[in-house]
Amino acid sequence: MNSADRSTALLDQALRRRFSFLDMPPDAAILSEWLRAHPPRDGESFAGRVVQLFEGLNRRLSEDLGASFQVGHSYFMVPDLDESVLRTVWEHQVRPLVQEYFTLQPARATRFEFDELWNGGKRRNGTRMNAE
Repeated sequence: MNSADRSTALLDQALRRRFSFLDMPPDAAILSEWLRAHPPRDGESFAGRVVQLFEGLNRRLSEDLGASFQVGHSYFMVPDLDESVLRTVWEHQVRPLVQEYFTLQPARATRFEFDELWNGGKRRNGTRMNAE
């Protein structure tokens, strides 16, 4: 363990002694219910796609890095959601988080681009996107 890892571990231990932690894993059912109660501008089918995007993102993150690296549902719980707002959330909140996860391997972060996940791995012209 290098000195940076030791410092991080000591800080983590100090925080855990002083605060309680509640595990709150990402939950598609909570997101889905919130979208039902706060319908997106782009309608019910759009809400379903948002939930699919959320699930696809977290499935990939879990496969690549483990369950503790998933993105929470609250990122997507935005009033008056439409594709433009969703893209802004992605670019300003989700994408930087994913890039941080892959700081030492930035090419791996390309598997988590909005358009690929939003379009189910397909480009806008219908051809398959390369995930690697």
